[in-house]
Amino acid sequence: MKPELLTHPTAEATTLAAMRDDAELAVQLAETLDMADYSTPQYQAIFEAIKRLAASLEPLDAQSIADEALRVVKELKLKTVITPEFVSALTGDPRRAVAYAATVKRRSWLRKASDVATWIL
Repeated sequence: MKPELLTHPTAEATTLAAMRDDAELAVQLAETLDMADYSTPQYQAIFEAIKRLAASLEPLDAQSIADEALRVVKELKLKTVITPEFVSALTGDPRRAVAYAATVKRRSWLRKASDVATWIL
């Protein structure tokens, strides 16, 4: 399968933007998705940061998310940089976030299946 078919950048950005903007939705999507469901280290770190902040009832603003994402990057030794500007620039239709969460999860499963198929061959 073509690698570009295994990711959906719009779905990933939309779920993260919705989580940033709606604490209740952040909790809901944090229960549905995992950090590994995201295709890039940036999105993985942002997801984990929002999940941690939402669980601790901290504010979900761009600066707080970027600061927590920096801790995630250091802790997990990810090779990426997260800025408040990048977090603020995430956009998407929040009404589609739940449906897009299913897309993010499905594409993650496809990436994992593709990895296994490649390993078998």
